[in-house]
Amino acid sequence: MAIQFSYKLTDTNIYAHLLYRIHDKDAAKIDGADLLDALTKAAQLANNHLQHTDCNIVVYADPENVIPEEGVGGLSLGSDDWIRIDIDPDTELGLKKVIQKQLPGMVAHELHHARRAKTVGYGDTLGEALVTEGLAQAYQEFLYPKVDVLYAHHLTRNEMKQAWKLAEKKLDSDGYNHAEWFFGAGTLKRWAGYSLGYDIVLRYMQEIGENNPAKLVDVPAKKFLVKYDA
Repeated sequence: MAIQFSYKLTDTNIYAHLLYRIHDKDAAKIDGADLLDALTKAAQLANNHLQHTDCNIVVYADPENVIPEEGVGGLSLGSDDWIRIDIDPDTELGLKKVIQKQLPGMVAHELHHARRAKTVGYGDTLGEALVTEGLAQAYQEFLYPKVDVLYAHHLTRNEMKQAWKLAEKKLDSDGYNHAEWFFGAGTLKRWAGYSLGYDIVLRYMQEIGENNPAKLVDVPAKKFLVKYDA
């Protein structure tokens, strides 16, 4: 059975928990030292701006929950005290490369969600979800400008306009289909919500002259949406 660890990552209460009990054989392929080093650096860098405390990072070796193009995935479910990071140990991108290059941005993305959950929350409506995801993607790019965030740039300008026409009618709806908007589970293009949300946030940041999304983590979604037009 692979070794498990629980380790404090920052000078505040951010901990990493490497859980192997479900995927022991897959987890055994991961170099724990490499993973811990990457997590430590990523959490410290993200926390330098977010000043987030009391958060747990749970890591799974679970290829079923990653973005195939990146070999890593993330989840927070609107929680303010834990995030989940998934890794594909057999990724064709190369495990070491994924841990060093793709994992840090995912940690930043999910920690931004967790910090936002402490105040305004993830959001129940489509408009709120678009802004929350847009901010997290912008934070990834702010901290790691040389690593492309694929889902932030997946729509053409024309596709963005079409997505906005549909979204504009449902911004205040809490009955929207999240899987359709963000994962392409319906008629919308895959990652449409991510790309649209990123564009909304980027426009707002340009308008107010702010380049650090951590400073906007507590700003309500309506502020971003009021003047946006794709």
